[in-house]
Amino acid sequence: MLKHVSKTFEVNGKSMPALESVDLEVAAGTFTALVGPSGCGKSTVLNMVAGLFAPSSGEVLYDGHVVTRLNHQVGYMTQKDTLLPWRTVRDNIALPLEMKRRDINQKDRGERVADMIELVGLKGFGEHFPAQLSGGMRKRVQLARMLVYRPETLLMDEPFAALDAQMRTVMHGELMRLTELQRATVIFVTHDLAEAITLADKVAVFTGRPGRIKLQRDIPIARPRDPFKVRFDDAVAGIQEELWDQLREELQ
Repeated sequence: MLKHVSKTFEVNGKSMPALESVDLEVAAGTFTALVGPSGCGKSTVLNMVAGLFAPSSGEVLYDGHVVTRLNHQVGYMTQKDTLLPWRTVRDNIALPLEMKRRDINQKDRGERVADMIELVGLKGFGEHFPAQLSGGMRKRVQLARMLVYRPETLLMDEPFAALDAQMRTVMHGELMRLTELQRATVIFVTHDLAEAITLADKVAVFTGRPGRIKLQRDIPIARPRDPFKVRFDDAVAGIQEELWDQLREELQ
């Protein structure tokens, strides 16, 4: 997906290198987590896959083709709450269908939104507004909105960072259940090693700026996974120690 990619930004007339010679392969239907120090270019990777901007050198490929414009095959979810406060749960979830899938008629659109509301456990809340929901419920709406038009790949930038530990564990379970159901490919940015290991098939550890991939580690834990129990797996402790040793060097 990324072949020898480097990215430099111009900030106040000065060059600011964000990424340097990054190679990253993401197989279809797999879950890849990106971890590393703040400012190492993890979010930049997502933005380039989404087609929001181009690399300074190298190539970003999607399905074998160079990404040269906005990539409509991906869904994007960030840490920021992006629900529209004047739209109901139902209307927030329907927004991508209105914008990206105009080929779907109103009846089918309504049915798909209703199915998604039930799938994320929000049946009965379709006419509620965001201000009437808890933080966890709002994240479920954001997740449903990203999934409703069935993108092939999900780009997720610390989507659960604002949640408490218990709700984050619940959302980990929901995310794994829904992405496995839709057989989606996921690229997930996080600062939390435990979160990365719990969710991912592969973890890529980045160096400090300019970001380079220091280590890629497969996570040999069978699916489906219980996001609570997996943290007590003997194999997880060893993997987390290995990854932390690599990451800690970049934080010193």
